Amino acid sequence: NASNASNASNASNASNASNASNASNASNASNASNEVMSSTGFSQVDGVDYVNNEYLENQEFNLDGKKRFYTMPDGTGRMETIERKKGVSRSILDKLLNRSQQATAPIALSGTYVRLSSEDLKSAFEDDRCFVEGYKKSIKTLTLKKDVGLWPRKPLKEKFEYEVVKLDPAIEYMQIDSYASNNEKPVYYWPLVVFLNEKGCIEEGVSGFKNSQVAATMLQHSALQGVIKVPKDAHYIMMTPLASAVDVSEQELSNQGQIKISVLQ
Repeated sequence: NASNASNASNASNASNASNASNASNASNASNASNEVMSSTGFSQVDGVDYVNNEYLENQEFNLDGKKRFYTMPDGTGRMETIERKKGVSRSILDKLLNRSQQATAPIALSGTYVRLSSEDLKSAFEDDRCFVEGYKKSIKTLTLKKDVGLWPRKPLKEKFEYEVVKLDPAIEYMQIDSYASNNEKPVYYWPLVVFLNEKGCIEEGVSGFKNSQVAATMLQHSALQGVIKVPKDAHYIMMTPLASAVDVSEQELSNQGQIKISVLQ
């Protein structure tokens, strides 16, 4: 009987050791599995998959990569549908939006590009020399990581209308995109661009800066694009619509429309 009890005890101990070993191996396998799952943005606990917070935020809460559509004003009072596939990582978005610190291609100014001195602009603005003080609209700021969208409107009364944007001091080159009001008979808002000092007064201006024209797509109207070199002491830009311009002589221009301003360098 004592021998039987001893054998039973040994068998029990062996069984417990085996169970402990199996549990340890299972735990290690589970941990290894967790590590693998974590590296892909997911973790597994008790056989249930959980998404990691950081991965979820980076994918903008769109784990299956489905396309999403947004309704945006097209600059004429109507709305257009814009498609965006969320879930793209921030670094890829930065590359797509040309926000890399290093220029990916040489920046070239238009062959019709003309700098206008403060004296040149006197006749155009007469006694008006400063444009920030008393400006009624909110002033947006253009930075490397933040484009500026504007929707100039036709004034209710005949008066001098203009738009003001504040500039990040690090900006060297910027691009203006002006979108057509429609694709059947495109009309564009194309401005005279005037650089203002820290007090909001005229430093110099630029005209004739159109570089290219972008064809219309299913999701976007045609657009005029122009590159502008920003003077070192410029703190603001003031834009006022042109009735005609040498660089867009073949286009019909308007005092209302939709423009986007972005930083190239």
